Amino acid sequence: MEASTQGLLSPAAAQPSSDEDSTSFGKASLKPLVDKKDIFALLGSLACLILSIFTILPRFSIPWHLGLKNQIIIIGVVLSIQKFCLQRVMQSSFILLEARLGKSVLQNYDAILRNQFIGTHVHLAWRVGLCTLTLLPTVLSVAYKQYLGGTSTATIMNNAFPRPLYGLSYPDLGPYASLSNPIYISMNANSGFLNASRDDREYFSGINFPLAYGYNTLILSEDSAALLDLPLPTYITEIQKRLVLNETWRVSADVDAIVATRNKSITSLRQDQIFLNQTMQHAYNSFASGSLFQEKNKGLGFGWMSVDTPELGDAYCLMGSFGNDSVAAPSPIGLIYDASDNVYLSFMESAQMFSIRRQGCHGKWEITQFTIKLLEARCDNQSAVNSSVLHDWQANPFAFDALPVLVTTVGSFSTIRPNSPWKQISYVVAAANTWWARSAWLNYGNPDREYVFRTYPETRYAPRNQSITSTRPTLDARWGLYLVLVIFPFIISILFIPLPVLYSLPIGTGFGLISILAGINRDTLDLIKGAGLSGELNREINLEISSEAVPNNKPEIIDKASYRIRYALSKVLRRPIEAGIERGRKYE
Repeated sequence: MEASTQGLLSPAAAQPSSDEDSTSFGKASLKPLVDKKDIFALLGSLACLILSIFTILPRFSIPWHLGLKNQIIIIGVVLSIQKFCLQRVMQSSFILLEARLGKSVLQNYDAILRNQFIGTHVHLAWRVGLCTLTLLPTVLSVAYKQYLGGTSTATIMNNAFPRPLYGLSYPDLGPYASLSNPIYISMNANSGFLNASRDDREYFSGINFPLAYGYNTLILSEDSAALLDLPLPTYITEIQKRLVLNETWRVSADVDAIVATRNKSITSLRQDQIFLNQTMQHAYNSFASGSLFQEKNKGLGFGWMSVDTPELGDAYCLMGSFGNDSVAAPSPIGLIYDASDNVYLSFMESAQMFSIRRQGCHGKWEITQFTIKLLEARCDNQSAVNSSVLHDWQANPFAFDALPVLVTTVGSFSTIRPNSPWKQISYVVAAANTWWARSAWLNYGNPDREYVFRTYPETRYAPRNQSITSTRPTLDARWGLYLVLVIFPFIISILFIPLPVLYSLPIGTGFGLISILAGINRDTLDLIKGAGLSGELNREINLEISSEAVPNNKPEIIDKASYRIRYALSKVLRRPIEAGIERGRKYE
């Protein structure tokens, strides 16, 4: 083992043969005007810029198809590619600039080649430049993520669904489907309006009509309100299955609605015995009323009647508070069938009357993965549509369903909120809502049991003038985001300029450790003696670079000269690095 080791380390073994010593592995080459890698880096950065712009440009539907997640991934990949492009062009450009404008310091070249701004005797300009461009990718990767609040919209074709239907229905109540009856349906549809109207200071003046609440409540005026037909629950569910996280669809269409309008003719009919008799005769559940349980006025109550009188055309209902100490409302609740009863007559002296009919409207909804909301609607078409469903006697609101809800929702306007600006609107909304809840439940049934109680052809229909737009969260394509994306290509383009301009400098595209060792003046290497391990020097050392012609030792081409790039170390740069490269000439 020892003899073997000594043989490996012997001088004879360490020195190459004469053939090996005379063999050169260096490759002479022409210097291109600009290296292909630098051209590809510039073109690659510009291509990435175009890709990133198409990724975020709202004018196209590409951002919508990609979505926020894929946009972030693409922009992240683009910035990573541009980072490598920058590093390539930056190195080539900085080396030429150091040779032309700097002092051609060895430590500066070393810092540029290794992309390290922390080192000894590196010029401040290169420290700042290298540090800035090294940190720039991290800064930009953080900067573009500050533009997350954007959206992108695309139009959905109407043939995207096999059987889209609208109708007199209500959204499924999810796990509470077993509670799908008129009371819960009424409260669920009315919750948006009730929340808005609980504060008298937030009343909207008439100039703001129509006002939309919940998923189908529309206030047309202080004396009129509509509850619109909806996309059927199966249609809503099909839409929601297609939505991605935080995506919203806006669906608009012509639909029918149940409209309640205050009928002021009741003023002249209060003492009309024929009207009073007809109303009682055609009332569903006759006249229902209940106490409001007031300490100071124990007789105060609230009454309700739903009526379908052929002589008057539209279906209608009457409601309102009534009663005093002499004529008290039943407590807690009661029914009266006699048109001559004093309680009934007392109610008719103050009751409000609302005509109920079906009417054409146009609505726009916002649908998310979990909700549906009516954004806006209008009912400009005053012509009535088929209202046969309202004349089904079972579609009349059931008194013991309607009355407790009415006492809770509008009864307070007779007790603690008598002067509220929401009073009249709340009455007309309650009239439309109560009739709609009963009709929708009767028409659509219980989705948990998958059956329908009644089916009227006019209450289920294909979309009319439907339009659908989808909005997805995307990057916010503001000018700041475009600025972030253009920074890399802009810097690369600027750094690319010195490459052809400083072409004649005797520095090749492969400038680095191998090229310096190949052309170094060995007599000057003593200046860096002792830095074999540390790689550090105690002072600045200049690198002189030049080109020279030398005789060719090959007899067959003895008439020609060989050109070589020479490097020499010095303590002071004796002369600036000058042009020394000619196009079409090979250099060693």
